[in-house]
Amino acid sequence: MDRRTKGLEKTLDNLYRHWKETRRETIAHLSKKEALKIIDFHANNWIDIVGWVSSEHPREEQMNIVNIQFLRVFKEIYWLQFLFYTGNYPTAYRNLRYIWEMMSQAYYIDTLYPGLTLDEQFQQVREMELRTWGWNVVASTLCKLLHRKGAKIQAQYKPLWDELNRYVHPSTVQMDLVAEEEFSALVQIHLAKAWRRTCKKSLIEY
Repeated sequence: MDRRTKGLEKTLDNLYRHWKETRRETIAHLSKKEALKIIDFHANNWIDIVGWVSSEHPREEQMNIVNIQFLRVFKEIYWLQFLFYTGNYPTAYRNLRYIWEMMSQAYYIDTLYPGLTLDEQFQQVREMELRTWGWNVVASTLCKLLHRKGAKIQAQYKPLWDELNRYVHPSTVQMDLVAEEEFSALVQIHLAKAWRRTCKKSLIEY
């Protein structure tokens, strides 16, 4: 191993140690139970849902875009927990938006084209990616799943969608959150109380 590679490995080792310390700090602020709520709640629900689908539906019925995309969510839950633990709140917001839109797309395609094969469903996704997915498909999915009218969905969930978008695209909201507290949180792996509060609400309470 050359000197440059050793230097990079050492930098990563230091980063891992820092993440561990930040994790301890998160637990100290919230308690271990509260700090683990993301993975405890979402991962356990994921296991229950996958178990139910596997027991109630034959394998050929499971080969649809909703189920395939949902299988990806388990790994994303672990990353959300890790990002929250280590104070990387902007990335947690971006990942949450990604999951939300991914599952909404899958549900939209599956309900619009129920007779297509899995490959054909993904082809529809590729074709529709040329148009704008965004909030419209998410709102449509929520209306169908929750049996509510568009105005109620708009009032309850659009603010969260807009909040998540502020972390997908550059936004001054990130600076506003920490400007009065700790500006260094924008450039360092560091806990910020304002971000921790809003991130926890977005990841769990909705």
